[in-house]
Amino acid sequence: MTLKFKDLTVKYSMSGTSKDGSGDTNTNTITALDNISLEINKGECVAVIGESGSGKSTLALASMKLLDSNALMSGQILLDDVDISDMTDKEMEQLRWNKISIVFQNYGDVLNPVHRIIDQIAEPLIKNGESRNVALEMSGKMLDHLKIKPGRDVLFPHQISAGERQRVLMAMALITDPDILVLDEPVASVDAITKSYLAKV
Repeated sequence: MTLKFKDLTVKYSMSGTSKDGSGDTNTNTITALDNISLEINKGECVAVIGESGSGKSTLALASMKLLDSNALMSGQILLDDVDISDMTDKEMEQLRWNKISIVFQNYGDVLNPVHRIIDQIAEPLIKNGESRNVALEMSGKMLDHLKIKPGRDVLFPHQISAGERQRVLMAMALITDPDILVLDEPVASVDAITKSYLAKV
């Protein structure tokens, strides 16, 4: 699978309006990405480097068609030469956590505090047609691989450390063996030891 960005521009519309020099009223926008072109093939590792606010997260979210409703996008995002902007929500659901997965930057925005971590890891598998028992078994093996503490089958996100929660996000992204893995600063909020371990994974 190939992921391509062609002349991608993303702007966010802000509340309120402003007047330009001619006196015309315009909607306020902030440009997050400006005419980005990039190609990533299966098996390649591509790093996007930039300061905070430079659009890295916007690029990651755009690749999954998960931009906020106030995002204004032009250009193309192609998965195997199919423009995802033309895909229905149902078609994208079949691709997400299957052909393409993402490790989000902030586990606090992703993990559900009232669901066990093993259930949250198993969810993509169940959505892809695996039985619940098989999905839970595969999720347990993934947690073993990522060295989550014993007893994880009954643990909730608040019962594990920040580093382990970040590993849970990694497990959720890896569990379906996607062709493309998008990582949005997955080690930004964890300790040095966990950073080193996740880099090896």
